[in-house]
Amino acid sequence: QGANRQMVRTMLGRTGALKATRYVVDHPTPEQKAEHGLAEPQHTVAITSVGGVTVTLHVGNFVPETEPVECFVYRVETDTIYQARCGFLEAFREAPEDYRRTRILGRRDTEVRTLTAHRRGDEPLAIRNTVDGWRWPDDAAISGTTPRRLASRAADLDVVGFHDAPASLAPFGLDDPWARLELGFEEDPVTVLLGDSFEITREGIDMETQEQVPRTETRRYVM
Repeated sequence: QGANRQMVRTMLGRTGALKATRYVVDHPTPEQKAEHGLAEPQHTVAITSVGGVTVTLHVGNFVPETEPVECFVYRVETDTIYQARCGFLEAFREAPEDYRRTRILGRRDTEVRTLTAHRRGDEPLAIRNTVDGWRWPDDAAISGTTPRRLASRAADLDVVGFHDAPASLAPFGLDDPWARLELGFEEDPVTVLLGDSFEITREGIDMETQEQVPRTETRRYVM
């Protein structure tokens, strides 16, 4: 699963825009690093460009009486301690799973050329998208918006959680999936498996009373 592009851009942008408000010392001794909290840094940020250039930053102690708050930053490649604003770290404070891309495919229904849906116990249903709209295998036109809505939801599924490398697919109902969707694009086709459904309870707003009330939503395991 790829990374959330917007969050990655934010991390790179804030780190790239980081400016030193003061140069502290070049080629610091171990004692000087310890003095600024850099012997055992609070945070380490390492970025490598496609060209192979790496920037490694160690973040140490806060600088007293600074507003906005500043901290001591050591760049490994230049062997220099700087003083800089700590705000760039805000982009790195989320949980690791929050940086993952939640859109499984991130495509649009107009990009789907063919769609085959095979629900457990039923015969496969295959339709295709043409310049004149969605059509059955015999080329008859399909009325209504159901094919477009199905293609739109399948091509842009949004996940709410991850289960990496499970020991078995059975607990998720994916060993014998409830349904299989095969989406054909201009490039390689994509298969999405739909497993068991489950319910979660979330807080919502009652439109009449404007009060928060628990709401039950149905989710499904997807691979």
